[in-house]
Amino acid sequence: DSTGAAVFAIAAATSATTGDRGPFTLAAGDYSLVLDPTGDDTPDYRFQVVPVADSTQAIALGQIVTGAIAVSGSKHRFEFEIAGEPTTVYLDTLLASAGTWTLRDPNDVSIASDPLTSTATGDLGPFTLAAGVYAIEISAAGGATVSYQFQVHEALDTVATLEVGDTVTDAIPSAG
Repeated sequence: DSTGAAVFAIAAATSATTGDRGPFTLAAGDYSLVLDPTGDDTPDYRFQVVPVADSTQAIALGQIVTGAIAVSGSKHRFEFEIAGEPTTVYLDTLLASAGTWTLRDPNDVSIASDPLTSTATGDLGPFTLAAGVYAIEISAAGGATVSYQFQVHEALDTVATLEVGDTVTDAIPSAG
């Protein structure tokens, strides 16, 4: 860092993704990157320092959110509010290419996290959440970029009285 302390160290970067580091919040100043090969090695190298483009946006329950992270290491944060009574919600992946999404509570503590790799396995929930502002955080790492589409919606339970012999025909209103 600007005082001479190491920001990070890595023993060996063996591929284009294993050497990725960050993101880092750096104070103003000059920084040095030290490459120290072992023995008599004189390896080729290539790297890029990129600015991270984090964003935060308010969303409503039921809103479909579509986006993309073009810079690895960036995070997109979507905040939604639960007002009044506890509400059961479900995080429904509609489109995902890579990355991770995390549900965070009003204290910014992770409630759940899952890879955003497919629409079948990337869903989270249901969760019964008390009043407060919650966040969905989507991140890209390891040189990846992320395309995503998701919806946070209320998970509605249906209760019905049945008699033995009744035939029931209906549909589940939503995932979760």
